[in-house]
Amino acid sequence: MDKDGLEITPQSLIISQFKKIWTRDKSKEKKKARIELAYVYYYSDWRSPYRIYPEKEERSERIILDIFEKGWKIDEKILEACQKYEELNTTDSMLLLQDARGAVGKLRAYFRDVDLTERDEKTGKPIYSAKDLMLNLKQVGSVIKGMKELQEEIAKEQYAETRIKGGGRAGAFEDPQ
Repeated sequence: MDKDGLEITPQSLIISQFKKIWTRDKSKEKKKARIELAYVYYYSDWRSPYRIYPEKEERSERIILDIFEKGWKIDEKILEACQKYEELNTTDSMLLLQDARGAVGKLRAYFRDVDLTERDEKTGKPIYSAKDLMLNLKQVGSVIKGMKELQEEIAKEQYAETRIKGGGRAGAFEDPQ
């Protein structure tokens, strides 16, 4: 790991989508390539702190605001590298977690948008019932617990798959933690 906290493994640079980003940076330090590969990690890796933003556009915008100079734009090489990273690192469990996060986003929108005073235009009856809302709120804890359990299972799965001889870990871009 170098001074910027990002470790680029030699085996990752064999993969053409990552190599293209690396080789187009002609500088000795490869600072631009490192930052662009960091974007690939932050955008694509399930362990990324930016995964709290389930919508891809918002996640991308947040990463760009945090790590790039004003005016930086994603290009085709970055998109291809993100796709390849996800392809190489995605399991069925991760896809399930991704879908669950999308559903949680919709659940959040439901709780944010529910209006107990809203009435059906034809019947005048309430659209949402306070009783149903309370029952749904009671279930939020089990949803959170289920999400945490799924994340823990994926972490165990990833750890088991990435163990190598000597107790080390392998991966396209090492987790800087």
